[in-house]
Amino acid sequence: KEGSSDFTNSSTPSGDSNIKIPDREGDPKKEGSSDFSNSSNSTVFVRHDHVVIVTKIHGMNQWGLLVQSMCLLHYAYNHKVLYDIIAFSTDPVPEEDIKSLQAMLSPAKFRIVVDNRGLHEEIAALPQAKHDAFLKMCNVSETTNLDWWSNCNGTRLAYSWQSEFRSVHLWQHPSLAEYKTMLWLDSDGFATKPWEKDPVDYFIENDGIVMFDNQGGRGAGWIQERVYTAFNATICKLDVSKETGSLETKLGTKDQCNDEII
Repeated sequence: KEGSSDFTNSSTPSGDSNIKIPDREGDPKKEGSSDFSNSSNSTVFVRHDHVVIVTKIHGMNQWGLLVQSMCLLHYAYNHKVLYDIIAFSTDPVPEEDIKSLQAMLSPAKFRIVVDNRGLHEEIAALPQAKHDAFLKMCNVSETTNLDWWSNCNGTRLAYSWQSEFRSVHLWQHPSLAEYKTMLWLDSDGFATKPWEKDPVDYFIENDGIVMFDNQGGRGAGWIQERVYTAFNATICKLDVSKETGSLETKLGTKDQCNDEII
């Protein structure tokens, strides 16, 4: 699996997310609209500008997942709004496979973007402190024999990279510079029926920052130290309000809730 977070509107299948990219000067909220509704959906779907659908795979080992996911998404939603799609990939994908998927999703635009310089180039570019920590984590003195499928501290480097890319590199990636709003879909997230409501339109019209559903996953207790370092507080409780749908937190001091699982 190349993704780990579920952020979506409750009208859509789980595993997707709408995330607003910070405003840039001159970006209008909405520039024109089109009606892409069809007989399977009585709702009028509005196409907003500067919106992109994004996902990530490792490479050809997950290509079948991506094709199925994109086909289902196109039928369920994107044929109505025709948003651009970017799929980040750790490894290159053959051009003939890319063209085949582009033809299937046309007239929506689809492209693959390789998201790294190569494993050993990424390792070499680490600052010395992080490089030393990486060697310790992988229990090696040098990295020549490492590949994306090597296990370091119980986790494959391929999965560690996708986590780092999703949490750090994605947000400043030049491929997203022209977009303002992103709908993220994990490569193994599948639409199971036509979407009756448009999560992107709802998100934009309500000035959303992050929209989510089905809050899942739990962070281990040791994460509290990092939370405190970053925010000068621990998190004693984290829930979704049944009234507003927003996250509600109960914060603690440095000596509180250090063993709590978020």
